[in-house]
Amino acid sequence: ALANYFVRYVEEYAKRGVKISAVSPQNETMCETGGQYPCCTYTAEKEGVFVRDHLSKAFKKAGLNTKIWVHDHDPDKRGIERVKKLMAIEGVSDAIDGIAWHCYCNPKESENMAPLKAAYTDKGFYHTENGPHVVIKERTEFWWAAKVFGMLQNGCAMFTTWNICLDELGTPATGAHLCGGFTVVDSSTSDVTYSPQYKLFRHIGPFVKRGARIMEVEGFRDGTRLILFRNPDGQYVLVVASDGSLVRRIQRRRIVVKYKGKYKTLSIDEEDLTKLKEVDILHAVKHKTPKRMWKVKVDGKEVIITEDHSIMILRDGYLMRGSVKDLREGDEILTIDLNKE
Repeated sequence: ALANYFVRYVEEYAKRGVKISAVSPQNETMCETGGQYPCCTYTAEKEGVFVRDHLSKAFKKAGLNTKIWVHDHDPDKRGIERVKKLMAIEGVSDAIDGIAWHCYCNPKESENMAPLKAAYTDKGFYHTENGPHVVIKERTEFWWAAKVFGMLQNGCAMFTTWNICLDELGTPATGAHLCGGFTVVDSSTSDVTYSPQYKLFRHIGPFVKRGARIMEVEGFRDGTRLILFRNPDGQYVLVVASDGSLVRRIQRRRIVVKYKGKYKTLSIDEEDLTKLKEVDILHAVKHKTPKRMWKVKVDGKEVIITEDHSIMILRDGYLMRGSVKDLREGDEILTIDLNKE
């Protein structure tokens, strides 16, 4: 009966000119709200049997090519174990197109998805929900960058907001949760305000095109987050998020990027903060130093620096700032390489 309901749902929308490209059998399959709003916990075993024996067959019988995305919840430890159980069920992999994710957990846990993506390269990963909070105002653009960049860089092909438009109280709502609006319309004045999530999206959406690929990029400055896209036409889009401290506000006026072995200095357009422009280096200053010069070799490349030059060192999982004198065998140095995908 439930599978037939999904068929009817897709068909009725199609009659009204709306194509449903994909469905997930259950939203937030691990969520127990204590009656605050409608939910349904769904074990991996039950969901797997449903999509394999009922939903996929019902779609096929009805001649529908609607995709099935399973899980639709977080990539925390519990979520990852659930997905592993789900994908281990015989026949499930053949019945689904991919896995849907939320990130209502520590954004670092998005890294848990990468090994799964490597194991199931033929399955799409899709972020399907994360929205603002009506009360917690400290969720800044920088806070959102951790989630958005993390989910995209660890396998997801998209990042989706939740609640396009609500009022200042987070209503209308289906329960006693505290979801806020991507955009907010004041119920008294009709004034429109934009959430930090909206503002971050505004730095990505107009520039990143459908079919873009996410490239590998490494940064070495504290208080910044980076993500790099390559559009189908070969254009690169670098998005840089700053923590907003005074020193960041000074430093973010310019960015130095190493690209194909050459350094490029990019300056932020004062008239449009969504744009970077390449500028020429007009002056260079060299200082005499009585101290020794050091040659550092990394991955077949080398650089000559003074012993006081600061570098970012990764040692035993910890990132620290030091100088060449602090290097030990086995240390890693953070660099930027825009040639890798």
